[in-house]
Amino acid sequence: MKFSELDRDLLLSELWCFREYASCGNDLIGLGEVIQYLEYLDEDSDDEVDIFVTLSLGYRVSDGGYEEGIFADITIGPEGLVFEELRTSYAASVGSDHYTEEHARFDSMASFRHSEIQEWSRIVDRIRESGRARLRADRNHV
Repeated sequence: MKFSELDRDLLLSELWCFREYASCGNDLIGLGEVIQYLEYLDEDSDDEVDIFVTLSLGYRVSDGGYEEGIFADITIGPEGLVFEELRTSYAASVGSDHYTEEHARFDSMASFRHSEIQEWSRIVDRIRESGRARLRADRNHV
């Protein structure tokens, strides 16, 4: 994966803001792993990814018997760097549902351009502006 210095700095700046939404040490460790991976990603490296981490920034709201959630996810794993939006819903009368929309994917052969994740960044901004955002990290080392 190839990064320009500007693109890397823009993404890192956005991710550093996630720390205020962490609620436990695991969230901070996962955030640190993603940041470290991006900081030290060698532009000429074809190294295998040795971490599998998903950061999920989002929230759920409930109104009586209905619940809805929105999350902006970034995953680093064998498939590369993936930016997704997850929407969830639950109603007592019909059960739960969810869907995921992939906004961008970058593997070891792709060049990363911050402009390609602008929609994902807008979702992050909406989540942060809601005042309800929480960070969750799922960490599995491979």
